Amino acid sequence: MAKYLISFPSTAMVVPEGEWEAVVR
Repeated sequence: MAKYLISFPSTAMVVPEGEWEAVVR
């Protein structure tokens, strides 16, 4: 998942923190 965040930082910023928590898990 870290690679995805690095590859698409702009997308990570658009996605709410709550959504990312679910994705990481």
